[in-house]
Amino acid sequence: MPRKSNNDRDSEDFCLVLTAMADRDAADTLADSLVKHQLCACASVVPGMFSRYHWRGRFEKAEESLIILKTLRSRYPEVESFILDNHPYECPEVLEIPVGRGAPAYLRWLAREAGSNHATETNALNGGIEKANGE
Repeated sequence: MPRKSNNDRDSEDFCLVLTAMADRDAADTLADSLVKHQLCACASVVPGMFSRYHWRGRFEKAEESLIILKTLRSRYPEVESFILDNHPYECPEVLEIPVGRGAPAYLRWLAREAGSNHATETNALNGGIEKANGE
């Protein structure tokens, strides 16, 4: 079996990360920060999602904006930590969904943009959203 070159990756190396926020502007800000810190290659904000769930013994309904992040599975711990540090919810949704397949050119781009060699140093990430917004 031929060996993969360093530029080829298995689709299993990639994942989607989902999180949701009540406020569209906050979702845009979090998505921008994750991309600017190169923790993901792309963040898609999908407004107008309607969620139904139980919280503290009550049935709840809420309009939210879903954020879909495209990144490397190896970056998931950093992405999760960043979301948890910058999310207003007490118990935010943070889900990793492995990618089964993808277009090779897109996966190469994703690997290049979300690769750990592009990551900002950990101490710079501690500034979270404020640094990404230039505050």
